[in-house]
Amino acid sequence: MRVNNKTFEQFGMKVYSFSYQPLSMSSIIYLGDIDLNIVHGGFETSAKQMKLICLFRDKLNISKFIQSITENVPSIIDIGDCYQYKSYYKGSSNPVTEIWNGWYKVTFPFLVIQQSKTVRKIKLRSGRNNILNSGTYKCPYIIEILPNNEMETFTVGDYTVHNLRANQKFVINGVTKKVYDQNGNRFFDVEFRNNKFPFLNTGINTIDVSETADVKVIIKYREVFI
Repeated sequence: MRVNNKTFEQFGMKVYSFSYQPLSMSSIIYLGDIDLNIVHGGFETSAKQMKLICLFRDKLNISKFIQSITENVPSIIDIGDCYQYKSYYKGSSNPVTEIWNGWYKVTFPFLVIQQSKTVRKIKLRSGRNNILNSGTYKCPYIIEILPNNEMETFTVGDYTVHNLRANQKFVINGVTKKVYDQNGNRFFDVEFRNNKFPFLNTGINTIDVSETADVKVIIKYREVFI
C-alpha cells in the first residue's frame, strides 16, 4: 500500500479505511410545460468524494504526510487492489482526533479518479482500428505520431495534423489537453473535427488513420471506473 510511491509505513501510519464511493452523478431532467412528459438530458458527473482515514503515532509523521499530498497534485494512492486512485486533497479543518495515549486518527478528504494501474499502449497498424475501453466510464487518451518523412497533412481519428516533421514525435494529449512536439506548442497545427480532445467511450471505439506507411501512431490510455 503506497501513496506517491512511498509505503504507508514510511509515514508511520496505519490505514483505518479508504471509503469507496462511485462517481458523483446527477440527472439532467427537463419537464414539459403542459404535460407530464420528461426529457432526460443525460448525467452531470464529477470525481468520487472519498475519505482516507489513518492512524498516526507521531505528529511529525502527520505533517510529513500532509506535505506529500499537497506537494504532489494529484497524489497517487495504491491500496493493493488492481486500481490506482488519482487523488486531489481537498483540505480540511479540524481533521484530527486524539483517540488514545498519543494515537491520532486523521481524516483526509479527496476528490478521486479511479483508474487502471496499467497504461494501455496500442500501435495503430491499419487504416481502421478497433480499440477496447473495458472501463466503466469514458477515458482520455494520448496520440503519438512519429513520421519517417515530412508530411503536409495526416489524419488520425477526429484530428487532422499539419506540417509533421520527419523523425519528430507529435503528441495530442487528451489527459493534459495539450498539443506539442519537441519544439513546443503545436496546437494551431491541428484541426479538431469535434472540438474535443481525444477520449474513448466504453466498449469498442473505431480510430481511422489516413495512411500507415512511413508513420508510426501509438495511443495510450488508462481506463476509468465509476
